[in-house]
Amino acid sequence: MKILLSYGDHGAHTCCGGHFNWTYFLEPVILSAFQCDSKKRCGCDRAFTGISSRRGTTRAVVAETPVIRKELIDACVRSNDAAYPGIPSLSAWSRESAEKLIKLVQYQRVGTIVALKFVRHQPKLVRLGETDFTD
Repeated sequence: MKILLSYGDHGAHTCCGGHFNWTYFLEPVILSAFQCDSKKRCGCDRAFTGISSRRGTTRAVVAETPVIRKELIDACVRSNDAAYPGIPSLSAWSRESAEKLIKLVQYQRVGTIVALKFVRHQPKLVRLGETDFTD
């Protein structure tokens, strides 16, 4: 199954369009469970969230993995529930957002580097380029 992994050197990169990566190396990423309303344009409104680290990255790469759909959805739910305990509607939102991301990724080629953009509150993937990533 195709999933998104964090992509790019660790840290903030003002030279690269304001991209940043604070996640673990090639960590699976999901949609964030929070909305940023900072007026500073910090970038977290366009960031994916690392499934383990809960840290943000603005770029991801499409990878083919042995992960199955249910495992990815369950991991997304566990990650968000652990980060934000006690929010009753979060599990349903996590499942729905994981399904959206799975649908978006399935049409991308392995090795495609993408960024996240929201159009009318719906996530979209923006193609930034390609890499020879094959693992």
